[in-house]
Amino acid sequence: MILYYAAAFVVVCIFLFGLVSLILWLIKKFARPKGDEADRNGSAPTCMEEDGENAEAGAREAPQRLSGAAPDGIVPAGIIHAPVATPRRMAKHAHASVREFFMDNIFGRGLIIAAITLGLLIPLAFVSDVVDERSALRRMAVKDIASLWGESQTISGPALVIPYKREYEVRESVPDEGDKKKIVVRKAYAQEYRVILPKQMEFDAVLYPQVRHRGIYEYVVYTSPVAVKGQFRLPTAESFGEDAAEIHWGKAWFSIGITDLKAITKVEPLIWNGQNAPPYSPGGDIGELLGPGFHTAVALQAKDAGTEHAFSLAVNLNGSGGLHFTTVGETTTINISGDWPHPSFTGSLLPASRKIDDTSFSAEWHIPHLSRTYAQSGVLGHGDFSGKSNAIRSFTAGVNLFETVSLYSQVNRSVKYGLLFIGLTFVALLSFELVSRAKLHLMQYALVGIAMTLFYLVLLSLAEHTSFLTAFLAASFISIAMNGLYITAAMRSKKKGLVVTVCLRRSIFCCTLCCKWKNTLCLWALLWS
Repeated sequence: MILYYAAAFVVVCIFLFGLVSLILWLIKKFARPKGDEADRNGSAPTCMEEDGENAEAGAREAPQRLSGAAPDGIVPAGIIHAPVATPRRMAKHAHASVREFFMDNIFGRGLIIAAITLGLLIPLAFVSDVVDERSALRRMAVKDIASLWGESQTISGPALVIPYKREYEVRESVPDEGDKKKIVVRKAYAQEYRVILPKQMEFDAVLYPQVRHRGIYEYVVYTSPVAVKGQFRLPTAESFGEDAAEIHWGKAWFSIGITDLKAITKVEPLIWNGQNAPPYSPGGDIGELLGPGFHTAVALQAKDAGTEHAFSLAVNLNGSGGLHFTTVGETTTINISGDWPHPSFTGSLLPASRKIDDTSFSAEWHIPHLSRTYAQSGVLGHGDFSGKSNAIRSFTAGVNLFETVSLYSQVNRSVKYGLLFIGLTFVALLSFELVSRAKLHLMQYALVGIAMTLFYLVLLSLAEHTSFLTAFLAASFISIAMNGLYITAAMRSKKKGLVVTVCLRRSIFCCTLCCKWKNTLCLWALLWS
């Protein structure tokens, strides 16, 4: 963007400089004395400007002029009429002056060329719209692939849910003797659910990326076996509160949430205290606290209050984009590795340690519960444990399979530097006009500029079927050859055409740097060019 704005600033400065030059030149043109104007145009002196000899001849022939007589075939020497300054002649003279300024004056030509350069922003905008349209089609294809294979996955939980009855008092007004009423207090019970989060939590996942295609578009997806294990510390009966009338330990269940359930390919049974739990049931049965998921019953007894219970399970997932985990344990450990050279670690926290090489990566997180805002237990539907809060699912850690700059981003970046690309070429052509007699017509500048905008359409068309570098070189060759041959024919000089071709090659080299590397390097390349 820095070079783009710099090129626009240079064009605007040239435009303003040419405009000021035009105004000053017109003022100088029309403010010149009449005598100097007549001498410059080679016109004869008027009656007021005749010399001494014409004055004597006019005096000798005065009687003939007064009488209206003159010798046959002889025009009186003293009478030479100046052209009448009619509006039509003044307009014609002004038109000729303006045309002379724009065609012969270097500043006038620079002004028109700057205007042509700004006008070429219109076809560049059309090309940019085509790039955006193709990019939108790719996003639609990527969305279709992700919807069929698997979305970006987030594993929420797990959580242990224990139902219990809460006792409370209800005051009712009932009729008494006569018209009086009395207040009666009776006991009532409400079903509540206590949510317990793990004391220790550990996730281990390995990502195996693969590429899926939809037409000419491709997208990176993955398969991942995920191992989940940890420990729950059961609450004591006193922790339910004084209003807990009855705790249903035998009806507790284990719940876990997964974003895209249809992408689950295999699930191992839950191992609870070394024994297999009953088969899973669809749905987390915990509202929106953990999102979509599944659950299973666990065997608890009243004597288990305050004790710790280990669990483990394994699930194989398909997904795309990334894989994330919620940090629900008092101590949460996350280990993720994969065969991908460009991981992007996202979420609420970065990994404590990571290793990245040319083909793979690995990362590890150690997250205490003090890093988040919600507690380790609560009542379902209240505070942070309500579906509306989304506190649990919002605090995550994980990785995205980051794709390097896509071809549409590179083409769009090239289009943004199109004005600079065209401006450098026009400056080169204008420089040749200063050192040679050959001049290009202004319409030829416009044709060269339009031909250069086609470079980006060729680049886009080829880049969708081959690598960006190959497409860039092929489109560059086509653009350089087309404009080089045209300028050679227009200037009637192979040598000049060859020099312009070299300048075009350097301009494309600078644009290649703009698309690939930092702007500082591009500025040095421009100075070298």
